[in-house]
Amino acid sequence: MLLQSGRVLNIAHGGALDPSRANTLEGICDSIAIGVDAIEIDVQVTRDREPVLFHDSTFYVFGRWTRISDLSLCELAAVNDSGQSPRIPLLKDVLDILRNTKILVLLDIKSRGIIDDVMRVIHASNVEDKSWIASFDYSPLIRVKEINPKIPTILTVGFSRVMANPLGSLWTLFALLFPIFAATRIRANAIFCPAYRVTRRLVRRAHRQKIAVFVWQLKDHTQASYLPDYNVDGLAIDWQATRSRKAEIVLGPAR
Repeated sequence: MLLQSGRVLNIAHGGALDPSRANTLEGICDSIAIGVDAIEIDVQVTRDREPVLFHDSTFYVFGRWTRISDLSLCELAAVNDSGQSPRIPLLKDVLDILRNTKILVLLDIKSRGIIDDVMRVIHASNVEDKSWIASFDYSPLIRVKEINPKIPTILTVGFSRVMANPLGSLWTLFALLFPIFAATRIRANAIFCPAYRVTRRLVRRAHRQKIAVFVWQLKDHTQASYLPDYNVDGLAIDWQATRSRKAEIVLGPAR
């Protein structure tokens, strides 16, 4: 576990230090070159069950809105070759790049019913030892523990598309109001907490339960500078959030 490791992990949000290159191979390679500790990437699946990196469920291409889950691999290749949008990488290609690095991979599961496909690729890529699974939704996190209890899970706290149904709304509010209790209920190893919700007391309570605290939704460099004093375990940052040169983003020792 990462608790009390003596460092605040520098997590590249979307895998990139430049938001315009989030979830792209170029952005991830830049983050590797800078020397981040971890990358957080968003995962969807194609129609033929191939996990890919993409934040939203739909995107605009060829003059219409298209769902990632409606595209086959061949159709995705046509989209990538068209140059109408940033190239959408396959998860397995990203994990192949990261396999021989020390960088942790935080996989944010964006849709229900895809976690088995993601776990299949993680196993095939032999990166179980560096993979963490994150989600706003509780169901994929519970499923991870059934497939491989050794892979850590992260409950992401905040508003999301999970609220599209009544049960999802209840869970979201529950996690926002009681993030540590919600995490313990599903045996999550960490929480991804929005910066405005983080307090010293919350971090202390989480650590007593052996739950790591990662922070996202940082608005400026000020938050990146004082939050390490709260003993958080990681900050998901990008170039836009910190408003600093790339060389200044690596936080280094924090305790």
